[in-house]
Amino acid sequence: MKLVKERKEILKSGDVPTKRRRTVTKKTSKDERIELYESKKDELERNGKNGSDLMKVKIPLEPQGAKRPRVNSKLNSAYYDTAYREWLRDAMQWVEDYLLDTDLAMVKELLGTDKDGNQYKNTHIIKGFKKLKDIEYKTDEETGLRVVKNRNVALDESGDVILDKDGYVLSLSGQKIPILGKIRDDYLGLKARILFILPRRNNRETRIDDRPFPVDANTSDIDNYAKSIIDAFFENPMFKETGLNDRHIQSLLLQKRYAKPDEDIGIVFEIKAI
Repeated sequence: MKLVKERKEILKSGDVPTKRRRTVTKKTSKDERIELYESKKDELERNGKNGSDLMKVKIPLEPQGAKRPRVNSKLNSAYYDTAYREWLRDAMQWVEDYLLDTDLAMVKELLGTDKDGNQYKNTHIIKGFKKLKDIEYKTDEETGLRVVKNRNVALDESGDVILDKDGYVLSLSGQKIPILGKIRDDYLGLKARILFILPRRNNRETRIDDRPFPVDANTSDIDNYAKSIIDAFFENPMFKETGLNDRHIQSLLLQKRYAKPDEDIGIVFEIKAI
């Protein structure tokens, strides 16, 4: 993600945010994001809807099928196709912006609340929070150095773990990293529906007699389209740090079709807790 160095400097300074910092060029304050979220809620309520309608979004990116990593036998390493890597970066950035602009409404809705209406923070029972003694290390194969095993742990420029004033380990988003117990008994998993709206070959306009579905060879398999956008959401730290995982999806309905006349291409993504 963007501006990782800036985040580390923020964490090192001790000015830890309560939510993950926005990482796009356009700067918006927390108050502005809350105001935007409230305005969206008001609009939904005027239309007879509720906050759960924020669980359905249209991502304004051309659908991209996930690519298998390529292997460089000489370097004994794997890497992704450049175009797919760039697409995934842009998609993850869009998801991050959406989550921040809606005050994490999607994450909160998926996690749910307890019987007293208190917001859950994780899909698992939280037993406590990690301190330095709880951090696991591994040996880097290339350098031979001892490095932190969990990629989500915040490190300073020297590679040392960043702690808050109480000695708790911080994540990349500035949150205390929880020690997790079992999955909550009242958490049953997720269900999702995804529609992929595709451009026609050479981006030509749709004609009235055109076939609506892409049965020729110029599009990706539907499962590859699904993997790419699911990764864009579930690889986001705001999902990962709360225990949300794509293996929790128990029901998945997919469809791909060409864009209708005057319709924008994109991905309609809807997800809910079971």
